[in-house]
Order: sequence, then structure tokens, then C-alpha cells
Amino acid sequence: MPKREAVEIMCPKCKRTAIVYFPMEELPKCDGCGIRMVIRELLREGKSY
Repeated sequence: MPKREAVEIMCPKCKRTAIVYFPMEELPKCDGCGIRMVIRELLREGKSY
């Protein structure tokens, strides 16, 4: 089974965000406006800015 990675997804229209675990079949739709959400950031430990 592939390793599951946490990713932050965002609605491009209303900017609502959520955290889901990949891999998954498809990205979920936004609860507010119904548009398919896009990946904003891969969440990993040890970020460096």
C-alpha cells in the first residue's frame, strides 16, 4: 500500500481550505461553492522557509 501524505487543498473561488490524505481517487469539491478544490501545499515535517 502506498504511503499516505497529508496535503492542504484550497478552493480557487472562495479560498476555503482543508487537509486531506493522498493518494485518493479525486480531489473533493468545496462545501461552500461546489467547485473542485486544488492542491495548495504538501504538508511535511521540517519545513524551511
